[in-house]
Amino acid sequence: MGVRRFWLAKVGDHGEVPGPEVYWMQWFDRWVRLSFYSLIIDTDDGYVLVGTGLVRDLTLRNKFLREWAGSDRCRFTVSDNERIENVLKRLNLKPDDIAHVVITPVQDYTVGNIDLFRKARIYFSRRGWFEDVVNPRPSPFLNRDIYLPGMLGSICSRRLGIGLSS
Repeated sequence: MGVRRFWLAKVGDHGEVPGPEVYWMQWFDRWVRLSFYSLIIDTDDGYVLVGTGLVRDLTLRNKFLREWAGSDRCRFTVSDNERIENVLKRLNLKPDDIAHVVITPVQDYTVGNIDLFRKARIYFSRRGWFEDVVNPRPSPFLNRDIYLPGMLGSICSRRLGIGLSS
């Protein structure tokens, strides 16, 4: 698959997170600002989108983060110009122009709006799908209630490329 060009687009903001969340077991005294990005690739086989942005309703995620951090400093936000449909519009693309969607990792910040890409083939890594969603290890950050109900209905009713990479 030949790549003609690509774009990296900001699709949301995470506020701040503790340093050790970003720099493994370092910066215990610092908080780091994070943002979310999607990658759009123009290929010989059509447009590829890596990550579809944050979920539309951030209520549960932000409630969890507020309780965990004790404040709103970790709050997820998405501005109107960061919504994936508006990112695509600026590139003169529509969701139906996307041929392939790659989801990695399987989290609420990569699967939001996946339902917009009705014509795209969806790809998950075997590890990201099976280990993190179907049979997850206990983790305070893997709250299935945050992103699975809406995501699974949309994804499981479609033809998927589950397990094509690991």
